[in-house]
Amino acid sequence: MGRSRLPLAIVVAVAAAAAATFLLRPRSGLIEPAPVDAQQYFTAFQLDRAADFRGLQRVLGLAGLGVGVVTLAVLVWRPPRGVMRRLESRPLLGAAAAGAGISVLLVVTDLPIRAWMRERALDVGLATQPWPDWALDVVKAAGIGAVTAGVGGLAAVALIRRFPRNWWAPAAALVIAYGAITIWLYPVVIDPLFNRFEPLREGPLRENVLELADRAGVDVGEVYRVDASRRTSAANAYVNGLGPSKRVVLYDTLIDRFPHDEVMVVVAHELGHQKHDDLLRGRSRKVAAAAAATATTIASGSRERPICRHCRSPTCASPCSQTSTGTFPPSRRCSPTSRTLPWRRSGASATSSGTAPSPTAASSWRATTATSPWPAITTSS
Repeated sequence: MGRSRLPLAIVVAVAAAAAATFLLRPRSGLIEPAPVDAQQYFTAFQLDRAADFRGLQRVLGLAGLGVGVVTLAVLVWRPPRGVMRRLESRPLLGAAAAGAGISVLLVVTDLPIRAWMRERALDVGLATQPWPDWALDVVKAAGIGAVTAGVGGLAAVALIRRFPRNWWAPAAALVIAYGAITIWLYPVVIDPLFNRFEPLREGPLRENVLELADRAGVDVGEVYRVDASRRTSAANAYVNGLGPSKRVVLYDTLIDRFPHDEVMVVVAHELGHQKHDDLLRGRSRKVAAAAAATATTIASGSRERPICRHCRSPTCASPCSQTSTGTFPPSRRCSPTSRTLPWRRSGASATSSGTAPSPTAASSWRATTATSPWPAITTSS
């Protein structure tokens, strides 16, 4: 992405997300929250301690987000040239490596802030997991993120090569499909890598959860208990999955430490998210923002990168295989077998990495192009 396009793309992405939020907001079934005095349930010391913890945690969370944004901005403004050249030599594999590498880099740069936040959570008793187990979870999550980003990078470049001008349209469709697949498979494939899930045993709690889900019109296949206490003392519940994988999950801390009625209040809140399609609305906002920003970037670009018809890549380094329209003179196409560029009426060739020919070959090429019906072809990076 050209530097001149980045600010506009960010503005359009924010505007599209705001517009999608407004258009997709729930318009019915809303209730006003009942007024609650927190001092009826917590002491002044507990409230002050919670405020102190929450304030700095929010600042650290925003700082982590800022570190990620700055890291990406540095990669855009000052990309590592040597690494880029190696990745561009094999566009598809290079895109996969770039996606995985950026994903891991973002984890590494954010790691000190995440560790600080976790240390503070340990101090107040909110986190319970030992440091080695936490580090193992970070490695697992980083690996999953790297694989996902690698596949995404490969798919993105493949679409750019196949649809050089309108790749963003099939990319948006692919993102939607990916979102649906992850919602369906994550509870079955990914979540068990981090926690142990077991069906909630038969009894009043399970029956009441299923009954409440039925009254809310939310079809859930099963109710699970998760060993959340190995990581946190917090109590919570959630509903995830899609179709046959949809389930209600209750923290063991919620089941063991709270009365039945309070557990049901938490479950009702989570079922409300499903009732109003909050997850679908959130993903739709992301797709709208990404598609709008990408389309704007392409439409408002200050220049067009040449498209190599042989490799379908806008980053092809071959100096005589590109034109601004993607068309090629017959005598100057990339060799389909050796990936070298024949220099017209000479025995020399330039490799696809952009290596210049010998002075003799270059002179011969310039002499022949002076009488060639094809104009000289130049490139821009």
